[in-house]
Amino acid sequence: MDQHHTPDQSPADYENQLVALGRVLQTMREEENVDVLIETTLNYLASEFDYRLIWIGLYDRLDHRLFGKGGVTPTGDTKFLKSKFTLSPGDLLEQVVIQQRSLGVPNLSEEVRAGEWRRAAQQFGIQGAFFYPLRCKDRCFGVVLLGSSLWGATPRPGEKAQMSMLFGGLAAALYQIELDWQHSSTKRPDQPLFQVLDQMARMPAMDQRLEAVVAMTQQFIGPTRTSVYWYSPERRYFWHRVGNRQTSRGLASSAASAAAGLTVQEVSEFYLALNENRLIAIGAGRSPLKAEVTGRLLSRLRARSLLAAPIRVKQELVGFLAVEGNEARIWEEAEKNYIRAAAQLISLGAGSEEIEGTLERTQQDAQLVAECARILADNTNAEKALDECAQLLLKRLGVERFLVLQQPRSGQGSWFGNGEQDSLPIPPGSTEHSKQKAENYSVVYQRQPLNRRPLTTSLSAVTGADRQLIEESPEAVAIEDWEQDSRLGRWRESLAGLGVRSLLVCRMSSRDASDDPDSEENLPLVVIGHNTPRTWNQTERQLLGIVSQQLSLAVRTLEMRTSTQLSESAQSFFQAGLKILLSAPPDPAGFDRAWVEFLSEMLQSPLALLLTWGGTRKDSRIENAKVAAAVMANSRFALPPDLSVPLNDALIQEALTTEGLLEKRGTQIPGRSRQWLSSASIGCLLVMALPQDEGGRTKEETTPLHPSGGLVVLADSPQRQWPEHLLPVVETLIGQFARIRQYTLENAALYGQVRNLEQLNWYKHRCMASLHSSAADRLNRLNQLVGGGLSDIRLGEQTNRADSSVPSKGHPPDKSLARMHSSQLIRELGNILGEFAPLVEEEQWQLKRRLTKVPLVNLLKRSLWFVQPLYHQRQIQVSIGGVGSNLHVYSDLLKLECVLSELLAIAARKATANSRIHLKAEVKIPQEDSASLVELLMTDSESFDLTTPVGAGFHLEPTLKICQRFVRSFGGDLQFYQMEGHRYLTRLLLPMV
Repeated sequence: MDQHHTPDQSPADYENQLVALGRVLQTMREEENVDVLIETTLNYLASEFDYRLIWIGLYDRLDHRLFGKGGVTPTGDTKFLKSKFTLSPGDLLEQVVIQQRSLGVPNLSEEVRAGEWRRAAQQFGIQGAFFYPLRCKDRCFGVVLLGSSLWGATPRPGEKAQMSMLFGGLAAALYQIELDWQHSSTKRPDQPLFQVLDQMARMPAMDQRLEAVVAMTQQFIGPTRTSVYWYSPERRYFWHRVGNRQTSRGLASSAASAAAGLTVQEVSEFYLALNENRLIAIGAGRSPLKAEVTGRLLSRLRARSLLAAPIRVKQELVGFLAVEGNEARIWEEAEKNYIRAAAQLISLGAGSEEIEGTLERTQQDAQLVAECARILADNTNAEKALDECAQLLLKRLGVERFLVLQQPRSGQGSWFGNGEQDSLPIPPGSTEHSKQKAENYSVVYQRQPLNRRPLTTSLSAVTGADRQLIEESPEAVAIEDWEQDSRLGRWRESLAGLGVRSLLVCRMSSRDASDDPDSEENLPLVVIGHNTPRTWNQTERQLLGIVSQQLSLAVRTLEMRTSTQLSESAQSFFQAGLKILLSAPPDPAGFDRAWVEFLSEMLQSPLALLLTWGGTRKDSRIENAKVAAAVMANSRFALPPDLSVPLNDALIQEALTTEGLLEKRGTQIPGRSRQWLSSASIGCLLVMALPQDEGGRTKEETTPLHPSGGLVVLADSPQRQWPEHLLPVVETLIGQFARIRQYTLENAALYGQVRNLEQLNWYKHRCMASLHSSAADRLNRLNQLVGGGLSDIRLGEQTNRADSSVPSKGHPPDKSLARMHSSQLIRELGNILGEFAPLVEEEQWQLKRRLTKVPLVNLLKRSLWFVQPLYHQRQIQVSIGGVGSNLHVYSDLLKLECVLSELLAIAARKATANSRIHLKAEVKIPQEDSASLVELLMTDSESFDLTTPVGAGFHLEPTLKICQRFVRSFGGDLQFYQMEGHRYLTRLLLPMV
């Protein structure tokens, strides 16, 4: 305060100040003029306080500044006090406004944050200053500045209390004045709405009602233009129906240009917002739409601000009410409420206008539904009935495509039908189209114009949100423009390629869910397709739902008929497979070949393979699978003939751990498997491991490390679809094939073991006979040497083969010569036993070949020696030709000796008594690069004619078959030829050394 202000006041002065303050506060409570309030406050401050500078500024929140309302200066110049002061971050005035707290400054003339007030303080000689905010309800309405010429001067506590009451009263008065102003300036839409409602009630025509709403809207809001746009669902176009009349030519020209209309494609986001019953307010840089759509919409309407409310009838968009401004504008809440209410008034009137048209369409739709019911009741041909109903529905909706989609049931394939317009029938069993995956939708029926392509592929199954939408929707699901709608995106590629832009999709309730356990998984659909974007109204969606339920009867009939056909096809396939399994060749190789040919033919697979391997899990030598049988019907699917596949191949291992068929397609085929499936045409596989009988096996032996023994592989191009209804039959037949094949292999193995044991038994018997004969001969001669001491031993018929060097009975030999002969005979017995030692040691249960170089002359002599008693008994002579001392064969000595002995013995038994058996040896030099053979011919005829081999029906003695197998194991052969007079020729071929 100034220096002449007395520090103490008398009670009378204090009482006078309170009275003056009371009068000022009373004035503030009653006064509604801001200037009077400011002037009253300034007068009180000037009269009651001795401040040299007094200033009051009011706060402008929009521009964030203070504008002066006057005050008191030492010089009397108040022009500066009525200036506008822009608030800047960091200055004193903004600090007071933002913090809403009083602030004291010791020396205003030196305060750098004071801004323009620093220069004013220097000019007016002001030092100490005090800033006080005008605040009410946490809002700042202005700032009061009190300045003194004294440094650091501040009001006393009593003065602060007076100022607090004074400035608080001023702020409260300003707050009340602002509230009254806002209330008086707020638009009230209820009165014009009641007025226009009264006008609409007296107007019979819809256009008159629209004009009344437009006129009242123009009067209430005051935009540049007010218009009503109506929506055409077929063209997806908003056309200008009613607008306010313009008095200016320029305005009329602008209105005509703006009233041309809007297409949904241009402003799709604006259309979606209206369809969601949202109010669109655009102006002063604010818009709920994207910038691109906002710019296109305002450009089309020739406006800078827009307020649009949807007009809806029965939850369907029929148009919108729009107010347009040529200047950017912030729309008030009252204006938004009014235009929304006005649009709802139009909706009420539009609903009554649509009643007549709705009644007519309802009658037509009822006739269509009745006609469909009559067609379904009168027609025994379900496909024809479906076609007639589709024609009626397509004509009523004005669309191009009608489809019925069905997911194949478990164990069934796809089933197709076509209308008369479809020039490409799709028969059941088509390789490319009727063999669809169970999770995909196949086309049961479709109809389209003759100049449009039909749908020839399956459609992916709807999943997730799309399936939930179709299942839960009470009516058909509508897609107006597929380019702007992401629903049913898995169908877009297939249907968009046919030109379809908009869809109606409705589920078909073909049966009660309680009657069909698969109804939740199997979702049959009716699809309506249109080649241009289109809005589907509620009536059209409901009509499709009703007709779909009616058509479910025809679809069910088609499904049952196709199901019967597929069942018959599967049964025929099963019977054919059983026939092949029961009539296949007994040998394993022929059985494998017949089965692979059957699968290739019945499944129309250009490549069919049977990979097999032997051994067990512990047999580490079995590392690769070989091709047991293969059918390559097309050269594009050819594989190497010597194909070998490692057992650790990913495809084989996955098939071994998979129960049943395994399908692989495209990139699902492992990369390592592609190395042996090298044909570029192979795009899909059907693989199944041959199941084995697990009876008697331990758990360890049935692990994936244990090879299953075989793998069936069917291959085709990437587009191939396997017949779903045949796959269970294929699994069953492959299982039966595996069991029969295992049984055949076990039989073959047992038969081979029996033959081997038979050979072994015969071989050991012949060796025992040979050993007995040789030993008896030596013992007989030894008996003669020792004087008959061994005469009690049974020597059989070998006594007639006594060595002439042994003295006859009754003539005692020389003792030294006898001892020499005895030693020789004993050594011969040891050598004979030594020859048969390998038989005892190495061939107890299995034959073993010991091939060596054998002189043919010695072999014939030994063999003839063994059969000499038989030949002597039947008085048969033997003639041998072509056998030289240098002729050697490569064979097993003991086994070949047994074979020759057997052949000579059989020849002697079959020959007539007192006849001659001819033996002839000859070396055969082959024409190709193979080993030379020694040919030994044996016959009781004078001729060696080889032109008549015995037929397949010729019965060979078991011993001859055994001899034949022995010879073939040496790399030779044993053949028989028929001669004249029921005589036979034996031809023995042996490898020559």
